[in-house]
Amino acid sequence: MLDKIWKKKTTMMVGIDIGSHSVKAVLLKQGSEGYILEDFAIEPMVRGSVVDREIQDIEAVGKVIAKIRKNIPMNAKEAAAAVSGQTVITKIIYMDVSLSEEELASQIEIEADSLIPYPLDEVSLDFETLDVNESDPSKVNVLLSAARTESIEARVAALEVGGLLLK
Repeated sequence: MLDKIWKKKTTMMVGIDIGSHSVKAVLLKQGSEGYILEDFAIEPMVRGSVVDREIQDIEAVGKVIAKIRKNIPMNAKEAAAAVSGQTVITKIIYMDVSLSEEELASQIEIEADSLIPYPLDEVSLDFETLDVNESDPSKVNVLLSAARTESIEARVAALEVGGLLLK
């Protein structure tokens, strides 16, 4: 019985996909071996609220998310939302394997200007170190992702209107 008291509480995450025709959500619960699908929901989107994967009406999208939110346990407050479409760019780049995480971030920001076709002040950058490059072990493969900041901000605002926090 005491072991139940000391165990770390499981956390829940809501995955949200905002589409032109609907908002889809999955409720994920963290288990001992990874995440477990607990539930899912789909709500139709108000026509014209999302066009070409870009949110046109934040309030309308937020209201659809709020409908989904009513069916989710109150302790599941954190959400992850995808950003997709023409304004998202992903590239595999090769960086020196000896760089620290901070040095890697600085170097990527310097090089991103030549890799991203948008002004850097209009995009949000992220990266994930993948693995050592097979053809050149002195390099590491890095996945660089860039998305228009306005797309990200619109999704964050819609999630907040819907009662969720971005993770």
